[in-house]
Amino acid sequence: MNVLARAEAIARAIGAGPAGLTELAGGNMNHVVRATGGGRDLVVRFAKDPRGQDRFDAEAWCLRAAERAGIRTSALVARGELSGVSYLVVDFLDGVTADAADAGAWHAIGAFAAGLARIDVVRWARERRPARLDELAGRSAELLRVLLRSAA
Repeated sequence: MNVLARAEAIARAIGAGPAGLTELAGGNMNHVVRATGGGRDLVVRFAKDPRGQDRFDAEAWCLRAAERAGIRTSALVARGELSGVSYLVVDFLDGVTADAADAGAWHAIGAFAAGLARIDVVRWARERRPARLDELAGRSAELLRVLLRSAA
């Protein structure tokens, strides 16, 4: 199944049958497709390697943690598996470009950093794998990547 056909199948499986599909650039580990239609604007991401499921579990946790901390990020729409392929669906957020001279942009970065500091990444380790606290540093980096990508 090609990338757009798989993205359409995922969108339909979550009840968001799209009218338009556009493959987006940038995914090293995932295919990334924007799906629009029916009043929805979504990003459908699915693993290029079916063994990548745990990354989506971690990302879904990060998105929920960011929301609890008051950080503006894409809303988690769905997390699942279809025909052995792991996927994550989020609302599409249109990005903005900030100017280094814009004081408001610096304020937003400060608020973002303060929100990150409120996220209990140790909780992730306790919830997911109590015996694997050594993964904490890696998950902190994952959280930062997810949030920076969403804030861009």
